[in-house]
Amino acid sequence: MKISLIISTYNWTEALELSLISVLNQKVMPYEVIIADDGSTTETKELIDLYREKFRIPLIHEWHEDRGFLLAEIRNRAIKRSSGDFICQIDGDIILHPYFISDYLKVVKPNFYYRGSRVKMSKELSSSLFKTKNVKINFFAKGIENRFNSFRNSLLNIIMDRPKEESKNA
Repeated sequence: MKISLIISTYNWTEALELSLISVLNQKVMPYEVIIADDGSTTETKELIDLYREKFRIPLIHEWHEDRGFLLAEIRNRAIKRSSGDFICQIDGDIILHPYFISDYLKVVKPNFYYRGSRVKMSKELSSSLFKTKNVKINFFAKGIENRFNSFRNSLLNIIMDRPKEESKNA
C-alpha cells in the first residue's frame, strides 16, 4: 500500500522543519510527501528545496498565492496531486512518532477515516526543539500536556481503535 502524506503549512518553517525531520525518522517511509502550502513566503520553499535533497521519496511542494486562509483549497489541490493508495493528512506543526506510518499501514482500510490525538508542548519545550532539531521526545519530558496521547502500545491501539465508516453518499 502506498501512503501519500500531506502536510499543511503556512509561514512556520521552524515547525515544518521538525515535522520533516520526523518524517525522515520513520521506520517505514510514506510513498510520497506533499506539502500543502497555503501561500507561504519563499522561506518555506527554500526549506522544502533543502529537505528534498535529504528525502529518498518524492517531496512535493503544492503552493498557491496567499489570498487569505484557503487551507481547504490547497489541501484539495494536494489530494488531487497525490498518487498513493491512501492519504494521511497532518498539520505542519506535528512531530510524528517513528512508527507513525508503520502503524497507520497496519490499520488503514478503504472507506474509513482515522483521526489521532496530539500531544501539546509548552513554549519552552518547543523553543528547545527548534534550537536542537531533536525530534525524539521522551514520554517523561517536562513541558508535555496530554502525555498519554504519546504512549504507543500495540494492544492499546487494537482496543481503542474506533474507525469511522465514511458515508456511502459522500
